[in-house]
Formats: sequence, structure tokens, C-alpha cells
Amino acid sequence: MNIKKQFLAIAAMILGIGFYTTPAFAITCTEAQKSITEWPYDGTVNATEQCGTAVHGVAVADTLHSLTTESYEQLETLAKFYAFQNQAEFASWWSTTHPGATIPNSNASVPAFTAYTAAGTPLFTVIFKQVTVNGVQVTVTKIANLTAHEAGHWLDYRWEIGKVSNYPLFINNFNRDVALLNAITPCVSPTNLFRGDKGADELFICAGTGGVGPGLRSPYVGKNNLAVLDTAWPGFGFLQPKEAFAEETAIDAGKPDGGGQSSITQHYTGGNFPCTNAIVKSLNRYGDYPKFPGQMPPSVSPVPYPTGKNCPTS
Repeated sequence: MNIKKQFLAIAAMILGIGFYTTPAFAITCTEAQKSITEWPYDGTVNATEQCGTAVHGVAVADTLHSLTTESYEQLETLAKFYAFQNQAEFASWWSTTHPGATIPNSNASVPAFTAYTAAGTPLFTVIFKQVTVNGVQVTVTKIANLTAHEAGHWLDYRWEIGKVSNYPLFINNFNRDVALLNAITPCVSPTNLFRGDKGADELFICAGTGGVGPGLRSPYVGKNNLAVLDTAWPGFGFLQPKEAFAEETAIDAGKPDGGGQSSITQHYTGGNFPCTNAIVKSLNRYGDYPKFPGQMPPSVSPVPYPTGKNCPTS
């Protein structure tokens, strides 16, 4: 996940006070336990581990288990998730288990991240319970949302080695979705695009009382809708193909990553990215790319491409 995006989003979904220091005890990890014997609790892969003083390992595992059957079957022999209390405990564990190696993503304000090889293969995901924002320790409350989003990055890689989001099919559909988004007139009914929405500065995007328009307010005047989002949420990351795939996976699992009306998440759930949404849903539910109506064989039920959107098929 984009670091700036995480910093912005987490402000809407966390609370707490205090500071943490480097732990003075050895950090160990154990398999997240649950009474059922299905993945990721069955111990055959040990996909989810709880480390140090963390207690949210089962919450992470529960989220992975709640993904569509097709999705989690694809993750069974691949995914590795760690639940850590905070960056300090992760750094201590990493330094002990990988002496001398660079600590991945040691930014204390990052609530979750997935580490990759130089070739782009996912290695492991870490989900934190506490982060530090402006020197203050805060508690992450949306563990399931973060887990589902990071699972999307694993599935992105799993469906096409090297990432679906790197392939022309997905990128062309993503660009089509952006074109569809830019064609919408903002701040007016009935589309209601951006009406009542706020940017990272907590100011309304649309003009008028309560940010319901008509028209955009400064500094958005004259910009297309994509540029409006880039300006409202600088560095947010969801407007990159790989973040779109991950977030649409979380949305399909019923666990959108964003934090309320100020979040860009609603612009995925609101139907403004129909082409890429069809790809993500079809892959994660049925293991196949979507087809246009009439192209689907009786043996499979992929989510169809939406009609009237001219979604690219290559």
C-alpha cells in the first residue's frame, strides 16, 4: 500500500494515545489458533502467525477464511501473513531472524504492508495493531479491511504470475474506467460524484453549503475527475492499477479499506470502475476472466463485462 495513502486513510479509522519503545524481550511467532480445522487454521501451511504481544492473529486469519472459496483456495499454498503489535516488535523480530538484513518498510505510520522479492513475488504480509502518527501511538481498528486489501495483492500475483494489474487487459480496462469517471459531471444530481465528499484537508471538494455543489471549489476548478482525486488525496495510491485490484478485492469481500465518506473507496463501490471491477470479481469468485453475455459456457459462471461500457477484452 502507498505510505501516504495509509497515513491519510488511517486518520479516519484509528484512535488511541501513548508511545512505544523497542521491546526488551525476545519476539516469537506462533500459529494463529482457532477451533475449526480449515485453512488458514489447519496448520498444513501455517499461513497466519501471531507475534510478540499481538493478539489479532485470529482476526487476520478469520478475514482470509472469509474470502470467496475460489480466492482462498488460491492463497492456501502461497500466502503468509504475520500479526504484529507494532513496528518496534516487528523490527526486533526481523533483526533476530534476519541478522544484518534491511528491515522491510520500517515506517512507523504504515498499518500494513506486503514485502516482495526484487522480481515482484510476494514474500509475506504484516498487519499491525498499533502505529505511530505524528509521534503518537494509535490503535488500528480495521484489521479485516487491511487484511482483505493485502490479500488482493497476493491474488493479483497469483492469477497471473507477475500481477494481473501489469497486464494490458487490466490496464486497458483501468484506463477505460478512468475515461468513464472523467466523463461524469461532478457535484450535481443524479450522479452525485464528489457531493458531500472531503479531501485529505477535511474540506469539501464541491462548492456550496455542505459541499453539495453545483461546481467544484478551489483548487479543483477546471480539473478532470481523476485530477480532482489526485489533488484531494495526494499519493493515495488507489488510482494505480495494482491498488485498484487490491481494493476491489477487499470490496468484493465486503471489507473496503477506506475510512468513511472522505475515502476514495466509495468511487469503486459506486460503480465508477465497472470494467476492472468485473475482472476482479470474476477472477476471485470463479477463477476466470469475465465474458460478454453469450460467451459464457454452461460449465462456468464468470461475472460478465457490463453492457454499454465498451470494456476492452485484450
